[in-house]
Amino acid sequence: MIPTCFNLLNSSAITQKAVAGINGTENGSPSYESCFFGNGVRTAASKHVDLLNLFSTYTGLRVKGCIEFWAKHTQNSSSYVRNDRVFDAEYGGIHLTWGEVYNNNRFEFRADDNGPPYSYVVVESSAASYSAGDKTHFACVWDLVNHFGGTQDIRLYINGNLDNAIYHAPASPVNSINTNTNYLRIGDSAGSPVSCDMVIENFKIWSYPKTDFSDRFYPLWRT
Repeated sequence: MIPTCFNLLNSSAITQKAVAGINGTENGSPSYESCFFGNGVRTAASKHVDLLNLFSTYTGLRVKGCIEFWAKHTQNSSSYVRNDRVFDAEYGGIHLTWGEVYNNNRFEFRADDNGPPYSYVVVESSAASYSAGDKTHFACVWDLVNHFGGTQDIRLYINGNLDNAIYHAPASPVNSINTNTNYLRIGDSAGSPVSCDMVIENFKIWSYPKTDFSDRFYPLWRT
């Protein structure tokens, strides 16, 4: 199966020409550095890549999907600060951050409802330390339709393993993620710049709640 959107993110030319789906738009001239397979885009405050019109082009992503990518840490995790964002949609919609809500030195994946009523669900990763140069595979998955056959709405996988260390259920059902501006920002906040300094590559978006990441060691995808 081909991802709904797939961008290698390994050079300016590639970033602006997706392998599949939405082309990327650079902002702030991010640099390109070695990552897992080859080069990836290094993001920092006001240096990011936008996938414009993503959620208006693929409307099904508002209720189910998966975002996966490789990241190289450019600093020790002790240098991360609260709310450092890895990716962000619509000032919240869905985003991966370093301790945004609970500040427990963990990565947090969060999905916000389009409302009303407004609600959100958060999952925290296991507590872990990262050193500069470490490479990590992240996968953020949401299923607001079938709830993975249970009661959870979102899942976080790290290096292919389910890492829902702490799950915070929503106060009211999260029915559709907040995607009013329809774009996804890679490497920064969609609001004020709050960036998690990483090198990101092989950015795949799937239109279903993928849970098998045995193909993460391949630079493209396997059918």
